[in-house]
Amino acid sequence: MNHVLKTRGIPGVVYGASSIVRIHLGADAHALGLEDWTFDSARLDRGMGPLGAKLHLAMLLNGVDYSRGSAIGWLNAAMTDADIDQMVDAFDRSLDRLRCEGALA
Repeated sequence: MNHVLKTRGIPGVVYGASSIVRIHLGADAHALGLEDWTFDSARLDRGMGPLGAKLHLAMLLNGVDYSRGSAIGWLNAAMTDADIDQMVDAFDRSLDRLRCEGALA
């Protein structure tokens, strides 16, 4: 998903551990302080505001539901490589949709 952001030139980062994935659009890992552990956890917990809801709806239209618009996605089932590819493709198509709608620069 980070590769999709980089390829599309969209500032953002996807990170997490185990079955928890966090998506933050609008700032990269360095700007958020994730690389050097200087992050503001309150800022990360606020998520993306209205953009988070738009991303969630776009992902739903592309066949993926992750935690009702929160910046946090819970992957609570065993996923195959094909499942992961489908999720990354849905993310790519969702970003394209948001950019076409003017929600992303």
